[in-house]
Amino acid sequence: MNKRTLKIVVILAVSLILFLSGSGYVLFRLGYFQAGNEYIGILTKKAYYFEAPRDGIYSYHPGKEPEKRISSFWVEDWDVNETALYYKYGRSLHSLDTENGRKRKLYEATDSRCSHISFSLREDGDILVNLYDKDEETVKKILVDGQDGEILCNLTGYVSYSDTELYDDSVDVRLDEQSFLPEGASYVLGYGDTITDVQPYIFYLSDYAIWCLDRETGEAWKMQESDSERIQSACTDGEYFYAISIAKSPSVYQIIKNQDGRPVGLQLIDEEIMKK
Repeated sequence: MNKRTLKIVVILAVSLILFLSGSGYVLFRLGYFQAGNEYIGILTKKAYYFEAPRDGIYSYHPGKEPEKRISSFWVEDWDVNETALYYKYGRSLHSLDTENGRKRKLYEATDSRCSHISFSLREDGDILVNLYDKDEETVKKILVDGQDGEILCNLTGYVSYSDTELYDDSVDVRLDEQSFLPEGASYVLGYGDTITDVQPYIFYLSDYAIWCLDRETGEAWKMQESDSERIQSACTDGEYFYAISIAKSPSVYQIIKNQDGRPVGLQLIDEEIMKK
């Protein structure tokens, strides 16, 4: 092999490596190497939001086509409230106004100790951001304004994972409600991952079916069989029911009520929001 041929072979080999590494990065960013492809759903008072694997985050209103809000390529984690859709990319936190679609970078970690970040939304609209130092296995917690990204305060310095306290607004199921449900049942959530408030009814999932319980009488009845595929999670606004199963886009049901307003069944509106 002469020098000219060898040079061409080397150039082609390097080009192939660069192409494959670039393609691998794109495939990784789009989630092709991640385990599972479950759809994630969050309900706000404005719309239902869900992530279609390797595609993007969509908003949905019953009877209308889903609207794509942002590509999965730019999203590593996301959450949404009544104001904006928030998403993390690298060490930066971004927001997308759900009314006008305006995007902005809210916060970027410039601390050299920070290897990666995570975040969670608080009920007051502020954002808890965790700055991780994976080498030292420590984390620093800060509070960021959800509107302009201003750092409101440092909740901790860099401390050990095991020494941190929780500063999020996770919803705790009230014990009096929890005692009503059968063992192994899971709650159906409402707006923003809070317990559904459809007085006096509690919706829950159990034994491949959707159930409703009257907390005043303790009576429970089956609303809908969920066929052979187990529903992983669900949420409702008291009028529509969004059910998420493995490897399927969410199914949407309208809640059927009798003349007294008692939920008695579910009518299928969309078997899958994302049509194949």
